[in-house]
Amino acid sequence: MNEIDIYDISPKKFEELALSFLKEQGDLTAFGEIKPGNLNSRYDFSATLNDKDGKPRRVAIEAKHRRNLTIQDLHKIAETAALMKEDFDDFIFITSAKLAQDKQELLTGLVQKSGYSLVKIYQNVTFESLTRASNSQAVNEIIESKKSERTHFVYGSASIAAGLAGALISVITNLPYFQAEEKNIDSRIENVASALDSIKSLEKHLSEIRADMQKTQHESEIIKREYEKSQALKQLTDDQLTALRSAIGASSPAWWVKPLDYIFGFVLGIGASVVASIIYERFKRNKALNSPA
Repeated sequence: MNEIDIYDISPKKFEELALSFLKEQGDLTAFGEIKPGNLNSRYDFSATLNDKDGKPRRVAIEAKHRRNLTIQDLHKIAETAALMKEDFDDFIFITSAKLAQDKQELLTGLVQKSGYSLVKIYQNVTFESLTRASNSQAVNEIIESKKSERTHFVYGSASIAAGLAGALISVITNLPYFQAEEKNIDSRIENVASALDSIKSLEKHLSEIRADMQKTQHESEIIKREYEKSQALKQLTDDQLTALRSAIGASSPAWWVKPLDYIFGFVLGIGASVVASIIYERFKRNKALNSPA
């Protein structure tokens, strides 16, 4: 059997294994499970224990999947046991946390004060101890699920790395192209700006000519010719602006860049989704393991 850390399984799975473990002990019968969604129940399972005289005794079973249990946690467990004493005769507590002898004695004493005849504690239980007598198929399913989780995490991380590497390569590959386009556009913009400055100077010059030569036909003809020149220059500038717009609109990388970016983005998205889901599940599991009882 592959070794699995008990804290690497969910609280729900721990409860399922704990129930199977207690069933294999042989001294308990008629197990009852809490129905999902029953938040008012103060125990996880119930069972029947036959004493030496054959008299059935009702047993409350509490399972806590935790890394550690504090003194306050033990008092809270004992208080919960006291609230349900009228329905049970004995109390069994099973936990993945390690309880020192003084903590075990404290919890036993607190629960016995509520009137329980028998208090039994299973502490620091491991995955191996819980599954030693369990159904091999169920155990193998857990082992395979943990292997699958690790495999998905590795592949997800690799997908993220591949996506980022591909995106970086795409940017580096097309950097000279974009730099050349940017330089070309800057040059065209400078030409247009220069042409516009020429038009402004020409307009000023025409105004001066019109003021000085307005009286004669000859002067009018000169003004007309100059004006036609300005219109030609303006048309030239408009052509440059049109070319600039066309260059800006048509500027695009090679045809294969966009599909490649889509592929890298898809791989990156899938990998990130897988890794995020695994991390989130581990976060929830660790939060439950470290929460108060």
